[in-house]
Amino acid sequence: MHSEDTPSLLVADDQADVRSSLCWLLEAEGYSVTCAASPAELLLLLEQNAYAVLLLDLNFNQDTTSGREGLQLLEKLAYSYPDMSAVVLTGWGNTELAVRALQLGARDFLEKPWDNDRLTQVVRHQVLRSRVQRQGSLLSLDSKVTHTPIATYSPKMQKVLDMALHIAGSDVSVLITGESGTGKGLLARTIAQHSQRANQPFVQVNLGALPETLMESELFGHVRGAFTDARQDRPGRFELAHKGTLFLDELGNASPSLQRRLLTVLESNYVERVGGTHPIPIDVRVITATNAVLKDKILQGLFREDLYYRVNTVELHMPSLRERPEDILLLAQQFLNQSAQRFEKDIEGFEKSAEIALLQYTWPGNVRELEHTIERAALMAKGKLVSAAHLYLPAAENNPSLERMTLQQAERYLVQKAWHESSGNAELASRRLGLSRSSFYRLLAKIRGP
Repeated sequence: MHSEDTPSLLVADDQADVRSSLCWLLEAEGYSVTCAASPAELLLLLEQNAYAVLLLDLNFNQDTTSGREGLQLLEKLAYSYPDMSAVVLTGWGNTELAVRALQLGARDFLEKPWDNDRLTQVVRHQVLRSRVQRQGSLLSLDSKVTHTPIATYSPKMQKVLDMALHIAGSDVSVLITGESGTGKGLLARTIAQHSQRANQPFVQVNLGALPETLMESELFGHVRGAFTDARQDRPGRFELAHKGTLFLDELGNASPSLQRRLLTVLESNYVERVGGTHPIPIDVRVITATNAVLKDKILQGLFREDLYYRVNTVELHMPSLRERPEDILLLAQQFLNQSAQRFEKDIEGFEKSAEIALLQYTWPGNVRELEHTIERAALMAKGKLVSAAHLYLPAAENNPSLERMTLQQAERYLVQKAWHESSGNAELASRRLGLSRSSFYRLLAKIRGP
C-alpha cells in the first residue's frame, strides 16, 4: 500500500516483459508504478492522474525502430505536461535518437538493455526534480542540485541546461550558438564545471577581440625570436588549457589561416608554437561559440566545413531573452540583488511600472543588456524600489500603467508576473489568476510564441 507521498511513475512500453521488469525494479525501490501498453492507454492515464516521471520507449509501436512515433508523442507530452519529467528508452548505441529526444523535452535517456543502478539513479534524480518544482523552487533543479549559475523558469532554457549537463561528463566537442549577450560563455563555463576536467584550467579566448596578427601567437604560443617583440618563449592558450577546457568565443571571426591551424591541432592533439619546430602534445576539451550562422558562412566560402563538423559534435542553441520572457523578472531580481550588495544599497525590488517596462521591452542585447540596465537602475535608485524612470527604457515612457495597456500586453504582464511570483509553479500561478492549469498553460504558450 503506497502513501500519498509515494512518487508515482508511469512506464510506457509495448513489450510486456519490459513493462514487468521495470515495474518490479521500480516498485522494489519504493515507487508507485503504473504501466501503459499503447500510446492511447498512455494518454488516457495522463488525463486521469499526475505522474512525477514517465519512462517512455521511443519505439512504442511493435516492429518499429526509427523512434519517429515516440518522438512525436514525446513532443506532444512535453507541451501538454511540462511539469512531468520524461526519461526515454532507446536501442543500444542510438545516440542520435537520444539527442533528438533531449532536444524535444526529455530529461534523460537510457539505453536498452539498461543498467539497473543507472536506471534507479536517473529516476531518483528526476523524482527529486519533480518534487522541487512542485514546491515552487526559485531556480531550476539543476541550479539547486549542481549549483548551475543559470537561473531559469523557461522550458526552452531548461532543455539547453539539461542537454549541457548531460554531455558535460563526456569529452565531446560542443558548439554553442545564439545571439550576442545570451550567456554562451556562462554555459561553456557551466559545462566545464560539471565535467571530469572541473578542477583543471578553464581558458577563454575571444577571437573577435584579438587582432589577426596576434591570434596565432595567442592560441599556439611562440618561441623567442619568432617575431620582433618575441623576447622569450611563451606558451599559447592551448598549452595553458592542458588537461582542462579551452573556450573559443566568436569562432566565426577566425581567419582562413587560423581555421586551418585550428583544424590541424584538433585532429592531431599537437600544437606547434609560432616559429617553433617541435610539436607539443596537448589534452584539451574544446568548446566553441558563435553568434554567426556558420552554415551560411560555409556556403559563402568563409568557413571550413571540415572544421565545422570537428567542433560541432553537439550543438547547443542559447535562446534569446525574447524567447524566454518568463525569465525576465527572475533575472532582473537576481541582478538587482547583486547590484544592491555591490553598491551597499537597501533596494528590495521593482515598482509595478518598472516590471511592466521590463516585460514589454524587446531586449536586443539579451541578458547582458538586462544586467547592465539593472546595474544602472540600482545605482540611480534612492528608495527601496526601482521605478520605471530608473530603467530608461522606451516601455517605461510609453506604457507606464496597467490601465493603458492593450489586452494582449496586460495578458502577457499578468501571466508572467503570476509565474514569477509563484517561483515557476504552474499550479500556484494558475490559482493566482483564477484559471485552470490547462488554461494557464495555453496562455503561457501563447505569449512564448512558436
